[in-house]
Amino acid sequence: MASKPPSRSALPRAPRSSLKATDVPGVYKNRAGLTVDENGVALSFKSIKQKDDARFTEVLGKSADTPLDILEGVARDPRYPMHVRMDAANKAAPYRHAKRVAIQGVDGAPPINMGLEGLPKAKLDEYEALLKQALAVASGVAK
Repeated sequence: MASKPPSRSALPRAPRSSLKATDVPGVYKNRAGLTVDENGVALSFKSIKQKDDARFTEVLGKSADTPLDILEGVARDPRYPMHVRMDAANKAAPYRHAKRVAIQGVDGAPPINMGLEGLPKAKLDEYEALLKQALAVASGVAK
């Protein structure tokens, strides 16, 4: 009975030509001088952290100290694919921007009490004029 030849994945791979062998079997140095395996994967977590810190400092102008910083760094880094950047931006948005909610105008919602009862009519007219002016400015129809 003939035995099967070893599968391609069982054969040892030749390291990439850009890697330099070290005195430790299976450990190489890449062009940047980092310790990597035969696939070019970094073996030193310290070097990975330094590389990440440099990348976040380049994108954010500071190191990423919080999970929100990491999400913002990924969202702003053009080297990531767009779907990864959008996902990071969506996850960071609730922590950076307040969610707007409707508080009046919903069917059955009670009116908002502004505490203006009992004010003289002249003062109420003044507040109404200010409100109309603010609405005009907000809608771009300022005079």
